[in-house]
Amino acid sequence: MTQFFDDASNDFKQGRMSLSSYVKSLVRSTECEPAARSWDAAIRDPVGNAVRELAVLHATLNHASVTHLERLLTSTLNDEPAGMQQAIAHLRGNIDEHVLINATATLAGFHGRVKALAFCLEHGASLQTRDILLALEYATRTPELLDLLHTFDWQGITSSPHTFQKLASWSLHTNAQELGWFLARGAHFDKEMVQRAVHTAPMQAACVQMLIQAHGTDLVRNSGLLQNAAKRGQYDVVKVLLIAGVDVNELASSCVSLFGEQSQTALWEAVRKQHEDVVRLLLEFGANPDQAVGAGRSDTPRELANAQGSFRILQLLRQTPDSSMSRGRTHPSRL
Repeated sequence: MTQFFDDASNDFKQGRMSLSSYVKSLVRSTECEPAARSWDAAIRDPVGNAVRELAVLHATLNHASVTHLERLLTSTLNDEPAGMQQAIAHLRGNIDEHVLINATATLAGFHGRVKALAFCLEHGASLQTRDILLALEYATRTPELLDLLHTFDWQGITSSPHTFQKLASWSLHTNAQELGWFLARGAHFDKEMVQRAVHTAPMQAACVQMLIQAHGTDLVRNSGLLQNAAKRGQYDVVKVLLIAGVDVNELASSCVSLFGEQSQTALWEAVRKQHEDVVRLLLEFGANPDQAVGAGRSDTPRELANAQGSFRILQLLRQTPDSSMSRGRTHPSRL
């Protein structure tokens, strides 16, 4: 059951399964015996959890009720509260309405169906329910969805300035629409926040660009963001930073190790991880392959490439003019 549902969910999200086929797979899932789930499966698949709750109730449904359940799920995914209302009216008395509303809210939240989620919340669904909380964590939170969540004080986003700022910080890793929503409502970002964000999940290029437009390039200089993006092979993020005027040869930490913070250049990190496209980009912006980055290891990008035997990267570095004379360059911000 778990694998069947998970495959259907992924196929629907990636456009390989139609809406009607996905709904039928959900309903068929409720016909199965709800086996126990592992902790990690329960965390990763909130909609599957909700479907399993419905499976407990499915045995009491007749054929007509199953048809109305299918209509309810279809109306939810089509974001049509009127159709949801009609289906629930037919199901009332045949199924636990509390379980039904929360399961439907989980599905609506996971797929970002704002009107459907609002309908569920107005009819008793709780944002404190584990599966709804998880679904909203995984959802693409659009401004419309965030407006709704703000109305219902999701996770304290309205009542707690600390929670608001914490969620704003996480938006650096999600999407530019979400970050823009927080910026428009007064979210504040400083270098310490950026440095903390650097050491967690990757930032999106569009989010980095929006952050620079809102607060200026100084916010990201010497924050470790350039080095971290180079290490992760995030070509687009590196390019945004360089165009914005971040020094291609700046020394900053991209991680915290057992030995404390270690300062590197972006080129050293790109060479270490053998991201050829990022190495090429950094060299185009004047990165110095002979700039020392620290003691106790191969301390220039060129020496590191030699130590690793990275032939293709060495070829790129050899195309650079005599780097003993190179100082790199900082491009003026075009943002």
